[in-house]
Amino acid sequence: MKKLVILLSVLLIAVTGPAFAQSTTGTISVVVTDSSGAPLPGVTVTASAADTNTRRTEVTGADGAALLVSLQPSTKYTVEASLEGFGK
Repeated sequence: MKKLVILLSVLLIAVTGPAFAQSTTGTISVVVTDSSGAPLPGVTVTASAADTNTRRTEVTGADGAALLVSLQPSTKYTVEASLEGFGK
């Protein structure tokens, strides 16, 4: 009986553990390319949502990718990208 109680305790922790790890923020992943499909490094990418007063800015790496993290929940995000010599 003691083994069963220990096993059930371990299973209960294993099942409920991930519930405590849920996040209340989101992430936007972007890859910026030019008209030929080549990645654009050094692009400033900004995501903002006026309803949550959230604004995150990142710069793309050599692969043209940027990750905007810790974004508050909203359905009204605007994502803008800018690089000198290119339009907004």
